[in-house]
Amino acid sequence: MSFLGEVISSIPIVLQPFNLLVTFIGVLVGITFGAVPGIGAPLAMTMFLPMAFGMDPIPCLLILLGLYFAALYGGSISSILINAPGTPASIATSYDGYPMSQKGEAGIALNTSVVSSMFGGFFSIIVFILFFNPLNELFIEFGPSQLFVFVFISFVFLTMLDKTKWDKVIVATCVGLLLGMVGQDLISGSIRYTFGYIYIEDGLDLIAVLTAWFAVTEVLFLIGKKEGSIATDGILKGSPLQGVKNCFKYPVTLIRSSIIGCVVGIIPGVGGSVANVAAYSAAKSSSKHPELFGTGYAEGVVAPEAANNAVSATSLIPTLALGIPGSAPAAIILGALLMLGYRPGPGLASTDPGLIPALIAGMITVNILFCIVGLSLTNTYKKITQVNIKILIPLIISLSLLGGYLSRFRISDVFFALLLGVFAYGTRKAKYPVTPMVLGFLLATMIEENFFKSLLISDNGALIFIQGPINIFLVTVGILIICWQPLKKFFSNITSSN
Repeated sequence: MSFLGEVISSIPIVLQPFNLLVTFIGVLVGITFGAVPGIGAPLAMTMFLPMAFGMDPIPCLLILLGLYFAALYGGSISSILINAPGTPASIATSYDGYPMSQKGEAGIALNTSVVSSMFGGFFSIIVFILFFNPLNELFIEFGPSQLFVFVFISFVFLTMLDKTKWDKVIVATCVGLLLGMVGQDLISGSIRYTFGYIYIEDGLDLIAVLTAWFAVTEVLFLIGKKEGSIATDGILKGSPLQGVKNCFKYPVTLIRSSIIGCVVGIIPGVGGSVANVAAYSAAKSSSKHPELFGTGYAEGVVAPEAANNAVSATSLIPTLALGIPGSAPAAIILGALLMLGYRPGPGLASTDPGLIPALIAGMITVNILFCIVGLSLTNTYKKITQVNIKILIPLIISLSLLGGYLSRFRISDVFFALLLGVFAYGTRKAKYPVTPMVLGFLLATMIEENFFKSLLISDNGALIFIQGPINIFLVTVGILIICWQPLKKFFSNITSSN
């Protein structure tokens, strides 16, 4: 049976009453959490992750997919209504979405957003179906040295992505790696970085760390707000049909933005925020009416929303095929797979052949559900963004810390989450990015394990990392990433001087 046939045969599994119910709950909660500024997909997934582990693997992963995909769209709601992006992946949506709201077209903007998001999501799923197996076959050729170099190059790319604060990206990555190495040394078996605390000798708990980074820090940010509520009233007008018309009025922008989102999703550590802004910039630079962008132009909503949801499925390609998450939500799904007993990587498709088709069928279902819910509840969204901070803060902190406790039933994990959350709050206030810390923590064991495995099987020591066609190609790519900006500046100076 073909890969597409396996996906189709998995649809009845997803549509079983219980699976469909938990998927719907995930979509509804994902939209809600995405719409409330400062929460988003990572926090929603972190809060619900321990609760999902009482389920079978398929419904557990379905609810996480619902939270992930729907929260990406949900972030556009507050971007459009109050000019406050619900998630980092909706930053550029506010550039034209909020002016549309000010013109009395908030309903039109919201409907345009949900249809564009659905298109980007389906485009991403198609790319996943077409390219997962070829990429998976390529990744099978990856040995320890190739995996180490690939992860290392991913960190290099993440560092060079924002040249204005590359030093902070390096520090954040190193902090994540150090936290991921707490506990037992893989080679010698000795205990390290525990400072004498017995309860972390077997490593830091994933749920506790994610709770600290996302839940505790967001609560601290909300405490610092002076407003009594998250949002103010918005003006809602427009029919769902108008949103559909706006979406497909710009087919070139729709497809180009989806491609940008898919490419960004495959690259580990980048995520929807980069795709969102990149697609908006591309649409503006290629538009016949760039002067209209920023004034409430529908194309300015289509581009970023198609792009950020196109990240969703493709970010799971490196997650499932190589065990390297393409985004923070994908990293949480990776953690869930590990806790459920799966081992993401080149062998996942052969050892658990039914898992990936079921996940794709789940993605299709989630996209349809969040579009239906989004179009149906447009006129109620403003109530979601009017949550009182006094209600929001205890709700988030209680659910999150409860989840951190239920993961291993250790009260020490709760105290650790609070302590690390204060530290993470300080790093975010100092503008240190969170994503490199998360990726560093999750990939610490993988990068260390493959580094030492490579040296153990090598006759030439460290030269193994530059031997073979795959390693040479990856190292070349890394050098080009590092040298790209200096070379670009050099050649531009030559061109201008001539």
